[in-house]
Amino acid sequence: MKKFLVSLVSILAITGLATVALNKKLKHVTYQFQDQNIKTPVHIAVLTDLHNNLYGPEQVELIEEIKATNPDLILLVGDIFEVNNGTDNAKYLLEWVGANYPAYFVTGNHEYYTKEILPLKELVESYHIKVLDGDVAVLKVGETYLQIGGMDDGKHSTNYPNQMRQLNENFDSSMESYNILLSHRPEIFEDFNDLPLDLILSGHTHGGQWRIPGLINGLFAPDQGLFPKYAGGEYDLGNRNLVISRGLIYQSKIPRIFNRPELVTIELVNVENE
Repeated sequence: MKKFLVSLVSILAITGLATVALNKKLKHVTYQFQDQNIKTPVHIAVLTDLHNNLYGPEQVELIEEIKATNPDLILLVGDIFEVNNGTDNAKYLLEWVGANYPAYFVTGNHEYYTKEILPLKELVESYHIKVLDGDVAVLKVGETYLQIGGMDDGKHSTNYPNQMRQLNENFDSSMESYNILLSHRPEIFEDFNDLPLDLILSGHTHGGQWRIPGLINGLFAPDQGLFPKYAGGEYDLGNRNLVISRGLIYQSKIPRIFNRPELVTIELVNVENE
């Protein structure tokens, strides 16, 4: 009987640990930043690395989660589509996003893997979502001005140098604004040192796939290898911040361990209001 009880407790403990480790429930993560140029508070929903995954019929579950964050705008930071996996699931989300919010999109590596990059950009813009590929958009939210720049995936775009020049020309350093850059890959943040930025938003890493909270932030990330420095979360880069979303993907060949998919919200507030 004693051996049976020990075995039973061990099985229950292992089952419980595995249930927590493999939890795929979407998690909300919020980052708050203060700046004197934030006259009116701004809420931003950040969507990355959907990889055409489906959250309920026609994305209804994901849509409800986004609506609950009450965003003023939505930023899509690459790998919304997935090579050889169709586009329907991504299209459900894009159609709703473009119909309800100001929204901006940059490509990731998986958009390039489809070999249909131009048709995909046209598809995104057909939903009234602005594709940023060297552009800088200006958006006013209340009394706050945002400059939002973005560029194609830094590894696969043959137009990368030209887009960098465009960004340098298009960001207005004299404007009293909060400046955001969308870059799918986080590890290339030093390429943007000359830009007048406050915040860089990235994805791509999937949170390092496997994590041990408090010990290992991520086991592996593309282009960074084992134990990546920039796996997920918030990073202080001195005169700006980098936020890496762990992404929305929950169905993949490699299971996520202690690494739930996440919906990121950015809250921008004035220093005096905090």
